[in-house]
Amino acid sequence: MLTIQIKSIECVYKPIKAILGALNFKFKNKIPLLLLILYNFFCLRKIIPFLKHFWDLYKQVKNISKIPKLLQKAKEIVVGIKRKTLTTRYSHDNRVDVHQGFYEVDCTGFVNHILISQKLVKALREVQDFIETERIVPKPKDGLPWPLHYTVFFDSEKPKKNWFPFTNAYMLEPGDVIAYTSNDTRANPSSEDGQHIMIVAGRYIPIPKSRIWVPIFDSTRKPHGHEDKRGREGGIGVAIIELELNLKGKPGRLKWYPGSKFSLNRNITMARVIDS
Repeated sequence: MLTIQIKSIECVYKPIKAILGALNFKFKNKIPLLLLILYNFFCLRKIIPFLKHFWDLYKQVKNISKIPKLLQKAKEIVVGIKRKTLTTRYSHDNRVDVHQGFYEVDCTGFVNHILISQKLVKALREVQDFIETERIVPKPKDGLPWPLHYTVFFDSEKPKKNWFPFTNAYMLEPGDVIAYTSNDTRANPSSEDGQHIMIVAGRYIPIPKSRIWVPIFDSTRKPHGHEDKRGREGGIGVAIIELELNLKGKPGRLKWYPGSKFSLNRNITMARVIDS
């Protein structure tokens, strides 16, 4: 690429030098201002595309090294399940054996496991400390937060060191966390119904009427529509959900999968782990 650009510049440089020589100008000294401007203009036209291409490559390489740890691990697990080198099923026991390759987890067990395995314990610990200091009930028996706890934590105005919560869904990036609760959850916090947590798996797709389709990784007993290929026992997989947004981009309702007839009213929260 660089060789091509240099040759292109030489193609412009040589004719100009020949013209100047024919006019008996000394190339290094008395170049007319107009010809100097033209010379620089043609050179820049050839160099700028190369510089832009180089900058784009640099940004791509830089972004590769900044793939969120949550996304990396979630993708690794889902790929392993698809290749059948790992097994999964939905379970509140939250048992994981990396050596034997099985993941028996619910939605929050899946997210908590990745936070721990990817050495993002500070982010997890911050949520746990919040549960203790703010006396959020019910307290999890094993000390690991539920979607309810993540939702309350993301919603709180307390300053956060390891998380960046936001309310505008147009800011969603792969590796972000989406957690939600329902009115039923708040009325009966111990119930698993109406609360869920997911990891954003890819770029969202905007669709008409202020809605977006969001690819997600999660663990669930109930598949996200017919396109969701996880087995009867559920477990970890990849799917797409649909979010309905207000004028400020805040999601208020969701569909479990695109095309679903049912739109669920939920308290939807979003946050990004700050990798350190």
